[in-house]
Amino acid sequence: MKALYARQSLDKKDSLSIEGQIEQCKLQLKDNEDFKVYEDKGYSGKNTSRPALNELLQAIQAGTIDTVIVYRLDRFSRNIVDFFNLYEIMNKHKCEFISVTESFDTTTVMGRAMMSILVTFAQMERENIQQRVRDNYYYRIAQDGRWAGGPAPFGFTNSRTSDNKPTLLPNDQQIEIVKLIYHLYESSVNISLGQLAKILTDKGYKSNRKNGSWDSSTISKILQNSVYVQADQILYQYLELRGIKFLNSRDCWNGTTSAHIVGKRVGNSNIRKYTDLKEQSVYLTNFSGIISSRTYIAVMNRLAQNEQLTNSNQPSVLLELGGKLKCSCGYAIKSYSKSTNGRPYLDC
Repeated sequence: MKALYARQSLDKKDSLSIEGQIEQCKLQLKDNEDFKVYEDKGYSGKNTSRPALNELLQAIQAGTIDTVIVYRLDRFSRNIVDFFNLYEIMNKHKCEFISVTESFDTTTVMGRAMMSILVTFAQMERENIQQRVRDNYYYRIAQDGRWAGGPAPFGFTNSRTSDNKPTLLPNDQQIEIVKLIYHLYESSVNISLGQLAKILTDKGYKSNRKNGSWDSSTISKILQNSVYVQADQILYQYLELRGIKFLNSRDCWNGTTSAHIVGKRVGNSNIRKYTDLKEQSVYLTNFSGIISSRTYIAVMNRLAQNEQLTNSNQPSVLLELGGKLKCSCGYAIKSYSKSTNGRPYLDC
């Protein structure tokens, strides 16, 4: 039996519809030849997470499909590795592959080479599209400082400017909590994130979590988030030393707005959200910061000194104690990388 496979991630004027692809594939069939249609509408070709494709692969492995017909090779896959993994499965089960618009014979060396070249160009086009989308996105946010999207961080609510650009408005009650968090962590040398969480809980303050709870991770994210910080020349110099890419010129960093870091995040997401800024970009927002750059930098330096190596339930240099001890404040003991004498120590 022949399989006709069609895929379309989005309905576009310049792309052939699922129905149009199927009709083109049918032209490759002989009279009264049995076939089955497999279609993935709304799915990208960047990976193989597609229901119809997976159903097709099962049929190939079961030996019920002897030929796969597609309108164009990139409808099947836009990823080189994925395509050749799929082709390996087809080849193993003696299933031929036909592309309507690209004439090649997969039984010959030249045909397989041509197929490889086409897949390479399909992947390159996908990556070029991704880069264009990313560049356009960065251009927009840098031009008007709009909130880049997603839920508002603690202390803010999603809103719109007078010219309808996405922005964040301060929540007065929560902003006071943010200021308290920064003040306590900067001024209290011996306070841990766990102890700070307990203080907030005892005061009856609620986080944005469904249960309103506080923990080290919740507080760490607030302490590291640059949207609270006044974007002045001091902050610019601090970020510049860490190799971040700036989307606004230096002379625009005058402290009237905050800054938002976007891009790929690396490191321990619970404790050190931004261990390496070389893969990230920063832009000036369209709303004001409420924490001074000096306070933010002092907090970041302290977090760096007290970087947590592991969670209490994960192996660590103090494996025999991790997760087995409780602090008097009620939080689990965790291990940290440095103390004043350079040795690992326990804290909550």
